[in-house]
Amino acid sequence: MKKIIYIILAGLFLVAISYVNLRAEESIVSSNIKHIYEDITISEPYTKEECYFKEVPVYTDLPSTQAQGAEVVTGMLLGGLLGKVVTGNDKGAVGGAMLGGVLSAAPRPSQRILHGHMKEEVCHTVFKSKWVTKNEYSHSLITFKTSDGYTYELQFQR
Repeated sequence: MKKIIYIILAGLFLVAISYVNLRAEESIVSSNIKHIYEDITISEPYTKEECYFKEVPVYTDLPSTQAQGAEVVTGMLLGGLLGKVVTGNDKGAVGGAMLGGVLSAAPRPSQRILHGHMKEEVCHTVFKSKWVTKNEYSHSLITFKTSDGYTYELQFQR
């Protein structure tokens, strides 16, 4: 790749010399090739892992349970008393006792109890950018002087 660039530069130099020789009958006294670099500032993206601690609740699940015999009997007694008070007769007491027994015998659903809290680390990727200054190639100059004192300059990019 460098050889191709040097060949192109030499070709440009010869073209420049021919141009000067055709334009004037003087000869070239000196020549110089200079590469120009400029500072440019660009935004360069990058990623960063950011982490923090978060409090998370910890639960304990209690399984569903069946009612014990004493609980069913207590439900029947309370239902019977409530049925007697509300209706004022024994048939209401019997209906209340049956309803109290059925309700207290129903299986209890599982319960979720808050046991406490624990700290958990949470991480995620953040996309950011930073400004970076780089010195990059801009262009090149070929300068040559002729015997009659004129200076010629050609600008090109390699």
